[in-house]
Amino acid sequence: MIEDKNILLIAPDFFDYWKIIKNHMENYKNTVDVILSIESENLGLRLVERYGNKKIKEYFENKYYIKRANSFNKNFDYILVIKGDTLNDSVLQELKNNFPKCQFIMYQWDPIEQFPSALNIIKYFDRVFTFEKEDAEKYGWSYRPLFFENVLCKEKTQKDIDLVYICTMKYNRIKLYKKIVEYAEKNELKLFSYIYVDKLTYLKRRWLQHDMLYSKIDKDSVHFKPLNQAEVNMIYDRTKIIVDYTNPQQNGLSIRTIESIGHKCKLITNNNNIINNNILEHENIYIYDENNFEITDDFINSKYKEVDKQVYDFYSVDGWLSSIFDNINSEWKK
Repeated sequence: MIEDKNILLIAPDFFDYWKIIKNHMENYKNTVDVILSIESENLGLRLVERYGNKKIKEYFENKYYIKRANSFNKNFDYILVIKGDTLNDSVLQELKNNFPKCQFIMYQWDPIEQFPSALNIIKYFDRVFTFEKEDAEKYGWSYRPLFFENVLCKEKTQKDIDLVYICTMKYNRIKLYKKIVEYAEKNELKLFSYIYVDKLTYLKRRWLQHDMLYSKIDKDSVHFKPLNQAEVNMIYDRTKIIVDYTNPQQNGLSIRTIESIGHKCKLITNNNNIINNNILEHENIYIYDENNFEITDDFINSKYKEVDKQVYDFYSVDGWLSSIFDNINSEWKK
């Protein structure tokens, strides 16, 4: 891992993952400055990104990103961009002009099929990584799955929660939530669930649009504040099995999948592509049918099978950073 460098991190404000990346880069004596994606700044800019036309969005994006990058008043050795869907040509060209000796690195943690705007800006980057193997093969990028925060994983915690399901409030995820609740009650399993939705979205969808998804679910099951990383990690430490829902458009391994390694939990997922990745012992994986959510008693009652230490270290955030900055071992192979 690189040391004693000036790094600018541009990332979404998504469940504090940017803080994990920043903290671990600083552990190696790097100076790290952060610009959160423009929609994270305030409600006004969020509305501009959601509803503004291209000209208006580019105006505010240029003003926001360039002003912040220049405010640090330093020469950066690296600029690491996570996702980058709100960066336009003008912003990146200005950054290139202002920091001509800087290496530009982009990491995609969403499929290109869902966020194709990344294809418009890859020409500005020296290295591009993605968590999607198919995107890596198609566009000639480096394949690198996500990471878990190893510092917060407490191995000796008693695992007293049978199933955990944490999700945002979207139709297929809520359909699955109802099936999990029913399954846990029927089989007398202890379930921890947490459904997050933005309060403004909830009020609009429930009371103005009368969305059936929002109207039918018990409001006490819905939370307007996401769990922070410390809270999620404490829950996973106590968990035997994590339930993962992967969007059908996504082939890459979800963050929940990788976190199951760090917290030594078994995993229940709908992502069939996990079989093609050598990251988990197959005894720890169960692929469920969304239409008929059932889990065998053998899997529920089986013990977690330890993964190889090299695999564990590789999928830690330090292993991820080594791949990103040193461009080594991007894909774990047994």
